[in-house]
Amino acid sequence: MNQKNYAFRKKVKGVLMAGSLLITSALIGVNCSGFKATADGSGDFGSLGGADKEMQVGFLSSEQMLKSMISVAGVESLGDVATPDDSAIDMTYQQRAGSLPSVQNLTAATGPTLIAVTNLASTVCNKSVNNDIAAGSPTDRLFFQEVNFNAGLNQGAAAFVPGFERIARNAWRRDPTADEIGYIQGFASEFADGANLTDKEQARLLAVSICTSVLSSMDALTY
Repeated sequence: MNQKNYAFRKKVKGVLMAGSLLITSALIGVNCSGFKATADGSGDFGSLGGADKEMQVGFLSSEQMLKSMISVAGVESLGDVATPDDSAIDMTYQQRAGSLPSVQNLTAATGPTLIAVTNLASTVCNKSVNNDIAAGSPTDRLFFQEVNFNAGLNQGAAAFVPGFERIARNAWRRDPTADEIGYIQGFASEFADGANLTDKEQARLLAVSICTSVLSSMDALTY
């Protein structure tokens, strides 16, 4: 294949996968307790504990979002001795802070806001996955213990599911549903479609994308 055509196809796939990632983030982590957002930004969870109750639900502040993402992904807080990954997180936060939620009302979930959240989440997840790869053995990893990062995508989507489940439990304080696992498996299959299955970087990027979909999901962004 000619280099221009390859570069064009790669660019188109990148745009399509970015859209698919945003859709996946919208499908998972959406309050399985039956939450329905209302026009004023409040949330109705229906019957809880046998009694009908209405709970106010709102966005975390931009600073709370950053701290939550760092905690969920198991990466160190930003400090005086920063790694390149820490610097990237800090830079992304500073660049995107103006687009992150400035109010708690759920109606603040605009397109630019969700894109900014996804960008920040992907930078945090990049460090988390890099830490997993750098761990001494798979059992020392926080999340993607079953993934062979040297095998590319030949190992199939199933190897990435346990890592998703671990991140989801950290972020949502519950087990992911069968539907949510199915969405992630579908996303992983789309990701592999047309990719170089033996390129080990693709395995890393898929892990980062799965982590990003969790950290940028609604349950991870609200309280």
